[in-house]
Amino acid sequence: MKRVLTILAILLLPLSVWAMTPVNDSDLSNVTGQAGVNINADLTMNISIGTMAWGDSDGITGVYMPWATVPTGGYIGMTGFNITNLWIRARTDTSDIYNSYSTMFLKPITIDVATDSTTGHGVAGTTFVRFGLGALQISMDALQFEIALGSHAATNYIGATPTINQSLGVVSLGGMGIWINPWSYVDIFNGRVNNTTTAQGVTFGLNVIIDHFTMDYMSWGDPDGLPGGTGSNETPPPGFKWISSGNTAGYVGLNNFQLGNNTSPAVTITGQVSIDVLSDVSRLGTYAALPPLMVYMKSAMKASGLNPTSEAAVAAFVASQSIPIGESLATLLAAEGLNATSVSVVHISFPADFDVVVNTMWADVQVASTYNLGGVVAGGGAAGQSGELGDIYIQGLHLNIEAGSWVDIWAH
Repeated sequence: MKRVLTILAILLLPLSVWAMTPVNDSDLSNVTGQAGVNINADLTMNISIGTMAWGDSDGITGVYMPWATVPTGGYIGMTGFNITNLWIRARTDTSDIYNSYSTMFLKPITIDVATDSTTGHGVAGTTFVRFGLGALQISMDALQFEIALGSHAATNYIGATPTINQSLGVVSLGGMGIWINPWSYVDIFNGRVNNTTTAQGVTFGLNVIIDHFTMDYMSWGDPDGLPGGTGSNETPPPGFKWISSGNTAGYVGLNNFQLGNNTSPAVTITGQVSIDVLSDVSRLGTYAALPPLMVYMKSAMKASGLNPTSEAAVAAFVASQSIPIGESLATLLAAEGLNATSVSVVHISFPADFDVVVNTMWADVQVASTYNLGGVVAGGGAAGQSGELGDIYIQGLHLNIEAGSWVDIWAH
């Protein structure tokens, strides 16, 4: 038996040696076990949110306000948020030829991590995560929600339930479809400054192409119309009204909304945007120094009999005080016995040009008695009355945010 095993080992040895022969680049390219993640999904969802609101607990306050303060806060938000039949899947329809698409270019969602040896991500040697968006088709039957306002009565708003019952109207969207180009991707990386590897913050590099975007309708509605009517005292004749007091809801919006065509992309979004959150602990920045300076100026103006809520008066007073514009305000504050305070800021910047290009857009502008602008309402109801105001067409829209632009957000 041992002899048989020995003979088999000798016979198999050449095969094992051949298997260990180095693989050339051409053969390696056909290997399917590379690192990285592919995701292919077919999801159908219904999403609902009872109330989603943003609240301001102290109303209109702060040293920057040239008008009178209103110390009671409020909420703005939405209620009755509903999405029906949200469908996310791969673009597999052979009839899908938007922007010359073919199912031969079918790509799944991908996730990879790589290191850029060039300066394509700002600094050579930057590691980034690339999310390939894949050839996705996203659609939904309908989206509807009510926009409303409400008072901020609770003193301890953590855990309180906002009441937003002052309606501004109802937003309705229906029959939406989005077709994403398979070459679209989003890179996420650290926006290093001066090649400082310890720097933190997040930068998004976008190369997003939407081949086609369509929506059957998008409307804003007034659920109760104008209850009192108009023109009740017009003469002649007495009692004439332009609109009766028994009117009901009305809607205005766009019908048959389309972006893009079969030969060119609907929307392209390219560029970079960075987000950092910082605290000015040195207390020398204008954001930290300006509030106590404004308090001082308003107090000094009142003492001089001037109106601190008049923009012209404030400007004249600032000029009379010879405030050193362009210099640190800390020295000026110290001379008045004031101290700047630390302030936290969200800094959104654009390290590279950020471009949004819309090829073509067209839609009908309509007013109607139903949220879908005259179509058959949900449940098989009859179509509502509608009137077309005209149509809108836009071609070659290009929005460019230049590199070096930024936006700061902080509390007051």
